[in-house]
Amino acid sequence: MNPFEDLAKAAERIDASYEAYRSGQSAGFETADRFFAPSENIIAAADNLQFIRWMSEGPKAPLRPSFVYIDPPFFTGNDQLAKLRLATGEGDPLVMSKKAYSDRSSSGIGPYLSDIGLRLAAIRDVMDDRGVIAVHLDWHAVHYVKLLMDYIFGSSRMVNELIWSYRSGGFGSRGFAKKHDTILVYSKAKDYYFMPQKEKSYNRGYKPYRFKGVKEYEDELGWYTLVNHRDVINVDMVPRSSPERTGYATQKPLKLVEMLLESFAPKGSLCSDFFAGSGTLAEAALRKGCGFACCDVSRSAVQTAAKRLAKAGASFDVLVQKGLPAGGKPFLTFERQISMDGSAVCTLTGCERDVSGLGLKGKALESLEKALSANPIAMAEFGACGVIEDGIFKASGVFVPTSKGRELVMTTSPKDTHIKVWDKFGGSCARPIE
Repeated sequence: MNPFEDLAKAAERIDASYEAYRSGQSAGFETADRFFAPSENIIAAADNLQFIRWMSEGPKAPLRPSFVYIDPPFFTGNDQLAKLRLATGEGDPLVMSKKAYSDRSSSGIGPYLSDIGLRLAAIRDVMDDRGVIAVHLDWHAVHYVKLLMDYIFGSSRMVNELIWSYRSGGFGSRGFAKKHDTILVYSKAKDYYFMPQKEKSYNRGYKPYRFKGVKEYEDELGWYTLVNHRDVINVDMVPRSSPERTGYATQKPLKLVEMLLESFAPKGSLCSDFFAGSGTLAEAALRKGCGFACCDVSRSAVQTAAKRLAKAGASFDVLVQKGLPAGGKPFLTFERQISMDGSAVCTLTGCERDVSGLGLKGKALESLEKALSANPIAMAEFGACGVIEDGIFKASGVFVPTSKGRELVMTTSPKDTHIKVWDKFGGSCARPIE
């Protein structure tokens, strides 16, 4: 492989495919679900190029994010797996894996760079004029993508090469252990938004300097001053036992993404992630008082993000690209009781579907069948109660099945109310209470 030839060919392909992209037409989108109050926030199940075009040309256009964070495939050559926790009704849940996305490329680095480059060019066009983009990669391809970003945004638009340093399992037997990722930060124009972050700088010996005009602080370690943050960020990976963990492959820490938003996203601005995964950017935007418009081509990823955001109390719409492969439709059963005041109490008793079409084989398929036999709602990821209006399910309350599979769903008015459940493989189904 000649990397210089690959980069040159990738640049040519990007230019050609970008012109074709600009002259194309949108695939169209439908609103499938609306959580809580009407909102401009969006999670979309879509090819990211189609969603970026929709942001430019759709009914809500123009949607111009001030900050974009993307965590695309790293060119690792592996399939990335997500962990599924299946409640068996007793004891510890059964943990199994499914493919979250493929990070393989049999044709080498060239096609990978062409795909990433085309998306970077499309993102550049949709960004706000003062916008900033952060691209999260590791050692496999970051040096190639750095040159692509110089080509697309201009080398003078590079803001930072941030190093995310972390600790995790594994070690280097033939070299230093690889324990950092790189985040390339570029601006669209010279006049971009930036709010410096502060970090502690401990005094030598942890003793006070008492320099005139220098404000000093003390903590349990000793004396320190506050200085502008370096370009090395030390944030732990999401611990396995953390409630933040979604089970999604390659999930990034909320604290890391929040720091990027605090630095580059004005409060109230729109933020986007076009490889949304489990929805970390969207939740960070919610916590920092920003809006979000994000997408992922995987329905399972969108379902994971929707669950995460709904539990956090976010109001948002779920959009689906027309023509995107369906996620499947589970069969729901539930028990209901109507109280004296007319309210309904429902208990989800079943969430089942044909498992033969899920792409599982061997032990994985056996594990799923065993879990479903022990607990008929083991496949249920989360659900909501609400109404269906103009083909849109409008959720007013969210529930998550318990480990024993007997979660109560309450609604104040059973008339026209539906229960909708999303399963662990991206499928969903809604049924009326009455």
